[in-house]
Formats: sequence, structure tokens, C-alpha cells
Amino acid sequence: MEKIGGEITQQQLFFLIIQTQIGIGVLSLAFNVFTAAKQDAWIAMLIAGLMVQFSIMIIWLLCQRFPSSMLYSMVPQISGKWIGNLLNCGYLVYFTMTAALVLTLHSQIISNWVLPETPSWIISLLMTGTGIYICMGNLKVLGRFFSFVSLFLVVLFLLMTYGLKDANFLYLLPVGEAGMVDLLKGAKEAVISQLGFEMLLVVFPFVIGKSSKTLKTASWANLVVVLFYTYTIFVTLSYFSPEELKFVPQPVIYMLKAFEFSVLSRVDLVFLSIWVVSVTTSFMIYLYMASKGIAYFFKSSSHWKYVPWIGGLAFSITLFLNGDEQLVSRFSTYVSQLGILFVLIIPILLLLSSYLFHKKEAMGGMSK
Repeated sequence: MEKIGGEITQQQLFFLIIQTQIGIGVLSLAFNVFTAAKQDAWIAMLIAGLMVQFSIMIIWLLCQRFPSSMLYSMVPQISGKWIGNLLNCGYLVYFTMTAALVLTLHSQIISNWVLPETPSWIISLLMTGTGIYICMGNLKVLGRFFSFVSLFLVVLFLLMTYGLKDANFLYLLPVGEAGMVDLLKGAKEAVISQLGFEMLLVVFPFVIGKSSKTLKTASWANLVVVLFYTYTIFVTLSYFSPEELKFVPQPVIYMLKAFEFSVLSRVDLVFLSIWVVSVTTSFMIYLYMASKGIAYFFKSSSHWKYVPWIGGLAFSITLFLNGDEQLVSRFSTYVSQLGILFVLIIPILLLLSSYLFHKKEAMGGMSK
């Protein structure tokens, strides 16, 4: 198994979670949440953070009962061989489709904002090749890479902060106008943008340190992501009026495009260049989780040989979608619904089943 030489530190886990959660959704998050919760979008984001923290607790409790088993070997122990393999296939499909969605949305945005004359399939192919190359290493390689590129998030934060110079904080008023139903609708949109923390289901047995420390690390990472996203929404809401924001699906880019420095005229391109790195890390981790699933089904100790196949499948799905905005929108909605099912609902059911039927890993652990 990858366990030998594939362990990661708590610090690497921290950055793995942050980079996986902060990705494709940062550009349209404010618009999506505002559509449901209006000026209280930032409150909906905080509610979403609590919901994600609850889900992290559920996943941690589940993994703690099977400390040396990752997702694919844990599920059959709880639900039996046949149902377990069916659920594992579901997770494999979900991870692959999410990777394809990230790839598709990335190529769309880059085509629209940076390279309008470049065929979208070339942009997708470049990202696919990069993701496959990095993912063919073990988890430690991913941990080191994610830790390094997380430094770029500071630049994203500073660029968005510049937007406060033209802020009108009256746009945030009135506070609390949205009802609880609208806040929950907005929180749902925000939770979908934060998906990625489910990687704990796969990487938990490879994290060095006590499980209690792993929970603290995941919680701190979630807090950083929630604060980052809340700040993004706060800046966006205070820059655009409520009437303007209704017609700006990617407000962060539009805001940055209006900025200009004496030595830099396209701030939005700088932002997108760094954003691409965060999107690529999200794509990588889903490639990794899907390839671990294939390795499990083939009883292989190495996931790397299956990474090109998953990457190729994700790339093929992108070609099928082929820039059709309505088709991409339906695909995105479908994947989001799968995310709610496989990230929030199924882990709760697995945890309840493990307690109800007294399913727990035997002392000494099992093969991962």
C-alpha cells in the first residue's frame, strides 16, 4: 500500500483541505449566494461553515472507528460486500464527474476571459496533463505541492482587499432582512462551493499524528476557508450595488478588471493566473481519490497506473459537454446533488449503521 512513504503531516493535511475547498467556486460564489440570500449572503456563508464543520465531525467520527481503513475498504466493512461495492462505485463516479466538472468550468472561464481564440479542448488538455503528472506521485508529493502553492492565496486576498477602496458599505444594509428559508438556500449554495473536505475519507489513515489532532487540523482549515469566502462575499457585496450584482455572474473578475495600476493594467489576469493554480489542485485531489478507488477494485497497491485513465475519462466528458452552457449547467447541478448525497448524507448513514450494528475495526487494523 501507499502507506509506506505516503504519509502526510498535519500541516500538509491543513493545506490539502484548504486548496481542495478553495477552487472553481470562488469566482461565482458571491453571485450564487446573493441570488438566494441577498445582502445577508455573508451570514449564509457563516451558516454554511457551521454545516461543513458538522459534516467534518461526522466524517471524523466515522474514520475514527476505522482508523487504518480508507473510504473504499471502510464502506464494505459497514454495509457488506455488495452494498459496499455499490456505494464505492458511486463514490468513484462522483469523484470522476467532479474532476470533469472542474475541468469543464476551468476551460470555460479561461476561454472567455483570457484565451478566447484558443480551442477549449487545448486548455482542458493542458490542465489534464498537469494534473496527471502531479497525481502520479504519492500523497506526500501532493501534500508538499499544495503547501507550496497555498502561498498564492495571500495574493488573492490582497487583490480583493484593494476593492474596499471603492466600497459602499450601505450596500450591505439592511442586515437580517432575508428570512431563514432564504438564508438556508444561500447556505446550500455556499456548502456546494466548499465541497472538498470529503478527501478526509480517503487520506485519514495516511495522516501522521493522533486522530484528535487531525480533527483540529481539519477544523482550522475549514475556518480559514469560511473566513476567506466570507471576506470575498463581503468585499463583493460592498463593491456592487444589489441591482448590479443581479447581472454579474462572476463578480470578482468584473471587480478586478476595473482596477489598474501604473505598472499593471490587467489585474484580473493576475488573479486568474493564481486562481488557475487553486483550480488545478482541486482537479488533482479528485483525480487522486478516483484513482485510489480503481486501485482498490483491482486490488492494486499502487494508484498511479490508473491516474491517466481517470484523467482521460474526465477529459472525454469535457469534450462531450463541448462548451454547451445549458448542458454544462445541468451537469453542474447533477454533480452538486451527488455531492450533497455522497458527502453529507451517506457518511451520516454509514456512521449510524456502524453504531447500530456495532461495526468497528478490530484491534491491529486492516489492510488499507
